[in-house]
Amino acid sequence: MRYSAFIRDGGQLGTVGADELERWYRFHLGCGNCMRRSHPQRYVRKRWNPGRSAPDPRGRIASSCRAHETLWLQLRGAHELVLPPLTNMTAGAPLGPFLLAEPLMDNLSEFTSSLDGGWVQRLMSQKGEVIDKAARVLIKSLGGLLVLQERLTEQWNAERALARPPEQEPGAPAPRA
Repeated sequence: MRYSAFIRDGGQLGTVGADELERWYRFHLGCGNCMRRSHPQRYVRKRWNPGRSAPDPRGRIASSCRAHETLWLQLRGAHELVLPPLTNMTAGAPLGPFLLAEPLMDNLSEFTSSLDGGWVQRLMSQKGEVIDKAARVLIKSLGGLLVLQERLTEQWNAERALARPPEQEPGAPAPRA
């Protein structure tokens, strides 16, 4: 089932439950998008495949720059996501600072004519850190989302039980409509 259907159906829970559920779903979807964005390794492998003949150094540099830009966009999007209440994390804080411990390294200059292995290694290391931490947050978010859904379901069932007229006792005459 799609998340939009859950968000739409959440309106039956009342404004408090629906708002909380929608915020959590939006966070979870955003965190998932951080995980699904193009990986820099894709750009690098595409240009550095040893099976290709005469690899283009300019293509390698351009691919590395795009990989850095992708990571930068991923982190920028994560700074806009607000953490829900997750274990050992500050609710209401942006996700971005958690994903990368140090500032993102600088991209290559437009005048770069060769790649430095140390630069590529550091880029891959930073991307790996972001992917690993985003995966951890995504799993925590899923667990919290399931707990929230369970709590809201219990509240909804309790409210419905209170709103339902009492059941007839066997043998009692049916009430007039």
